[in-house]
Amino acid sequence: MKRFEIALLTLFLSAFPILAQHSHEHRATKTEQMQITEIFSKGVIKAIDLESKKITIEHEAIELLSWPAMTMRFTFEDENLTKDLETENNVEFSFIQQGKISLLKSIKKI
Repeated sequence: MKRFEIALLTLFLSAFPILAQHSHEHRATKTEQMQITEIFSKGVIKAIDLESKKITIEHEAIELLSWPAMTMRFTFEDENLTKDLETENNVEFSFIQQGKISLLKSIKKI
């Protein structure tokens, strides 16, 4: 009986690294999914910096990220996004998180 218990324990322990690796891969996939999720919100433009490609928006709370209402800078790649915008415009916008960067995907006056 003791040999059976040792064999069972050996089998379990040899499978543990595989289980740990699978768990790690799942977490990475979940993080990647969060980074590509487009998040929508509304706010008021406070500043537009074309040189550094940043737009500052005072936005409402974003429940998906557990963010309170705040004023923050968003990065944009396409200058056409800001073409007809001015400070104090009310806007609807969307962005994705890329690490610590909040990348603006769309924005329009409302």
